[in-house]
Amino acid sequence: MTGSEWERAPARDLLGLSGLLRWLSLSALIIVLDQLTKWYAVQHLAYGERIPVIAGFFDWTMAHNTGVAFSMFADGEVWTRWGLSGFALLVSAGFAIALARLSRHERFSALAFALVIGGAIGNVIDRVRLGYVVDFILWYWRDWHWPAFNVADSAIVCGAAVLILFGWRDAKGFLSGSVAARQSPWVLRRRRPCHRDRRARDRGLRCADLRAPRSRAQPLRR
Repeated sequence: MTGSEWERAPARDLLGLSGLLRWLSLSALIIVLDQLTKWYAVQHLAYGERIPVIAGFFDWTMAHNTGVAFSMFADGEVWTRWGLSGFALLVSAGFAIALARLSRHERFSALAFALVIGGAIGNVIDRVRLGYVVDFILWYWRDWHWPAFNVADSAIVCGAAVLILFGWRDAKGFLSGSVAARQSPWVLRRRRPCHRDRRARDRGLRCADLRAPRSRAQPLRR
């Protein structure tokens, strides 16, 4: 295979620093909104108090969660405070790295990662500062109660839902291109010969070379 039959693959159109900061600003907005709503709830609600918003369905409440989202692993053990905090920070760092490696067209995946990062860090702040997470939203129906949650929990669940429901579109677009071309901007790939002309096909020329102006087209050797 001759050197003329190879061309440099195009670089992947990554988010870049500006795109990364734009999505991380959404994470920061979620963190601020989460902390403000928790502060307001703590100021106006006593522990265990319930204020009906929609009777029979939705109440404001005040609960302390020592576990993760929706009170999972809330066994009160000491390891949950620092162990879950460290795990959440690792997950956030991993998602931030994955976010930086996305292309500009993978918006659903970027949105999902930004939501999860903001929600995870919002709860970590509570867990490190207070030893528990403040939950103040309660949904229920008759005798059935959904575990109390907060804005950070909502962001995590929404991010996971977006990734499951729409992330496959980004993955499909990613896999539809050349895998070798996406690995690095320095990967080389073979030119596809143009089959419209026998001489061009024999010499591995591209169709673009044949369509170029006569003054710029490469002459064909006999």
